[in-house]
Amino acid sequence: MPSLPLTPDAGPSRARPRRIGIVVIGRNEGERLVRCLASVRPGSNPTVYVDSGSTDGSVASARAAGATVVELDTRTPFTAVAPRVTPPPLPSAGRKA
Repeated sequence: MPSLPLTPDAGPSRARPRRIGIVVIGRNEGERLVRCLASVRPGSNPTVYVDSGSTDGSVASARAAGATVVELDTRTPFTAVAPRVTPPPLPSAGRKA
């Protein structure tokens, strides 16, 4: 197996492999999710599956694969996040159109 890249600031005595986390987002992904999670070496990377209301067993499959599961509240519409990511309008006081 090839060696993992070392952190750039690590000297010879402090060199350590880099780790990355994996986030998978889905809904009713079924076998595609199973294949995706199987492609990650178990225990090698922290893996999180964010589920948006699956009814096909995707949540159970993700847990069985060792992923941490976050189940979104489907009562909140996805557009509810828009106010948090959309910049506020510019103030119009003192400006002429």
